[in-house]
Amino acid sequence: MARGRDKDKKYEIVDPSELYFGKTYSGLVEDWFNWYVSADADKRNFGSVVFLRTAPIPTNTKASAYSVASEMSVTSTYADDAYYDRPYQNLPNVRVGGEKIVIRKDQAVFVPIITAYEVARKPYFDSEQMKELTGLTIDYGDNPPTREQLKIDGFPIEGESLKTDQDMKKFRILTSIFSAVVPEADYGRSIKDFLEVTVSPGVYPAIVEGYFVLLKNFTPGFTYLIHSRASAGREQRGAYVAELVYEISVENRTKPDSVGAVPFRSSRNQAIIKRILTEKIEKGELTEPQGNSILGTIETD
Repeated sequence: MARGRDKDKKYEIVDPSELYFGKTYSGLVEDWFNWYVSADADKRNFGSVVFLRTAPIPTNTKASAYSVASEMSVTSTYADDAYYDRPYQNLPNVRVGGEKIVIRKDQAVFVPIITAYEVARKPYFDSEQMKELTGLTIDYGDNPPTREQLKIDGFPIEGESLKTDQDMKKFRILTSIFSAVVPEADYGRSIKDFLEVTVSPGVYPAIVEGYFVLLKNFTPGFTYLIHSRASAGREQRGAYVAELVYEISVENRTKPDSVGAVPFRSSRNQAIIKRILTEKIEKGELTEPQGNSILGTIETD
């Protein structure tokens, strides 16, 4: 049952044609993907934009809902074959309760509804082939998804730039070719170990396409429930379903300002400055009054 709508509980949608802290939607998608494959990504939510994801990192323990069966199968036998792609696991990413996301009121949230990516891990890949691979995945899925497929507190997402389902079309984002950094991290710390295609640690040209929505100006003191579910066309790797459930708790605080100036003078630096000024006076570059004036000015800063 959907939660009741609270009129005091608000948010805004950033239009894809606008910049956010100097970033386009495309630039945010590039940042999102590098965050997505980074080690311990879920612990890194300190920037101006907090990223969500539809894929959790599976575990090898049966105590977890995300546990992965360890018995031998065709899939597990060939999972590390560079020419054999894994099937989609289609696990929902559920971050609620003790795993909810806590943000400041000045942070925005970037929601991936459905995504496709391609990494140039093979020498014969080119940009047009990568665009074709990602584009076809999105073309034959929920294209566009409806507002019902991204809900906040049980209600379809809505805002000035997203009033109808047709408005969702402008939230389809295709990046340029960018550098994706796949980390050298212990097994299980990065989603790289569970991608549908095997990618060794390194830096690769990459491209991402999909539907993304940037949300900002959440009302502090409230917890929002964000639920998204979408699918793409059935491929060789099987059906592809992307789903996330996040609780977002908003605290009434902002990022503290940092002055950056040390509250004391460095005696070592002062000695170096005096020596340089003395040398310039001796060379005739400065007069003694000029040197003393410079020294007096900086000592009163």
